[in-house]
Amino acid sequence: DLPSTMNQFVGFTSKEESDLILHIRRTVLHSDEDSTNDAIAAPASTLSLAILDFKVERAKQKYAAESFEEAFYECWKIPQEQRPLEIWKIGGECCKKLRVFAVAQRWFSEAIHVCRSNNSDLNVKLEQARIARFFNNYLAQYPMIDMRVDQRGKGLFYSLYSNQ
Repeated sequence: DLPSTMNQFVGFTSKEESDLILHIRRTVLHSDEDSTNDAIAAPASTLSLAILDFKVERAKQKYAAESFEEAFYECWKIPQEQRPLEIWKIGGECCKKLRVFAVAQRWFSEAIHVCRSNNSDLNVKLEQARIARFFNNYLAQYPMIDMRVDQRGKGLFYSLYSNQ
């Protein structure tokens, strides 16, 4: 059985995403798990256009200030069906910076779905998150190996001169 707070996440997010939200609530927002001021589950109500615009601007400002945890939390609080492309991208970038690559991969994938067109920039970001998710621990152990993704493809590079 899941703890009561985790039951509220079922159907809304992945385990990694729910762990990230709980971490942000505890360490950044200094909120306990049982707080009634802010629902743990992703919001289900529809936001007015003015409130949606406000929340989007707030997420952008927090991202610009490099408050990635707070920016992601602001993105997450917007109901999924109302998240514009920009919010999916900011959320993915925040997760990438926070090194929560599984969540970043999901958010970039959702951005591609919302975009509904071939966006090479989003495809590259998705591949970068996917590679980081699967190979990050290995690449951290061997700093002389670098794996890069760009519009032309993926590459594995070996440097004789590591930064260590």
